[in-house]
Amino acid sequence: MIFDLHTHSTASDGALSPEALLARANANGVSRLALTDHDTVAGVKVLQAALADPAFVAELSAPIELVPGVEISAEIDGRSYHILGLWLDTDNETLNTFLDGQRLARENRAEAIGKKLAKQGITGALEGAKALAGDAVLSRPHFARYLLEQGHCTKEQQAYKRWLGAGKSCDVPSKWPSGHEAIATIHAAGGLAVLAHPD
Repeated sequence: MIFDLHTHSTASDGALSPEALLARANANGVSRLALTDHDTVAGVKVLQAALADPAFVAELSAPIELVPGVEISAEIDGRSYHILGLWLDTDNETLNTFLDGQRLARENRAEAIGKKLAKQGITGALEGAKALAGDAVLSRPHFARYLLEQGHCTKEQQAYKRWLGAGKSCDVPSKWPSGHEAIATIHAAGGLAVLAHPD
């Protein structure tokens, strides 16, 4: 059995739609897949609906279990961490209220980044990043992609090194909830909390 318990889709900063991600995992023999987009369960809900459709399921080469998940940005001891929530109830009111707050925090941060980029002579970055994000949670990778597409850099990594990275001219420090609050929210939704990137 192959498990993949940390993936992203276009609902946050991933390259594949939720359905395409699940299809790729299925084609690669994954039997249990967690979709853990940044601060949203929108992609999970798309997959839950798809897996309830017999026509979609008939296209799969083997059974696959969806683990409803999320990757929550949080602060612990003054540092930013990502905490995975696995096996969540995606309809849980506490979880969804919390994630609405995360989305608002990301939107406020994006507006501040857009203003800083405009002061650097790069206009339209906020609108461009929003267009690239579509319905996804707006984040720095969307700005990096916009800067690349507009010819301001030749690689997305350069956008971080020049403008978006910590301490750079357009850096806007994140203001995330505490790790305790993130973990309590995951538990309230019946989930298991796991550190996403253990050092």
